[in-house]
Amino acid sequence: MKYFLLGIFLSVFCFISTAHAVSKRVSSPNVSKGLAADMRGSLETDDELQDDFTNNFQLKYGLTDKFRVSVDTEFRKRQGQDAEFNNSDIEFRYNFFRNDNAAVAYSAGYEFNHSGDANAVFTSFQGEYKTGPWKHQANIGFDTEVGDESGDGFDYDFRSGHYYKLETIELGIEYFSDFGNSEDSDSFEEQEHHIGPVINFNIPVGQKNVNA
Repeated sequence: MKYFLLGIFLSVFCFISTAHAVSKRVSSPNVSKGLAADMRGSLETDDELQDDFTNNFQLKYGLTDKFRVSVDTEFRKRQGQDAEFNNSDIEFRYNFFRNDNAAVAYSAGYEFNHSGDANAVFTSFQGEYKTGPWKHQANIGFDTEVGDESGDGFDYDFRSGHYYKLETIELGIEYFSDFGNSEDSDSFEEQEHHIGPVINFNIPVGQKNVNA
């Protein structure tokens, strides 16, 4: 592979609550053979204007155009605190349907938590539909804690992204909902709901230019 795809994700989220953590990533179901890298940064501001910056780096390798493995790391910097290595995970993804306008994939993996919480196993479905310059993506995910510090039940979340493609960038909006644990029946105020604008673009690295 002669290049990496380096995607930059910039967003500001609102409707912040204090429930479960939610990964700031709407994931595409598409799988491509070869090596690629993805980097995203997100900035959250709560009602008291306290900033929370998260940087996420993903290295992914497609063994075929249907199956890939990826490694993901996340660093977090809260206002007034030192930066911390939040978590990392390994994920396996299989794209079982794709045509010119739509795609569906399934993934499963294991998350290592480095901030003192329990590790987790997770699974997710990803879907995508394109119409003209618009691209719509949706994810439904489930995870459950494992190990000595694990709790009961499972967490589930929904994520969606809607993007308009220009010549070299995509403009859009993304929405994230973490509904909490199945054992707790959290109210809307106790759940996590985020919405914000997004800019996606590629930076060419190496011998081949991509969307530059």
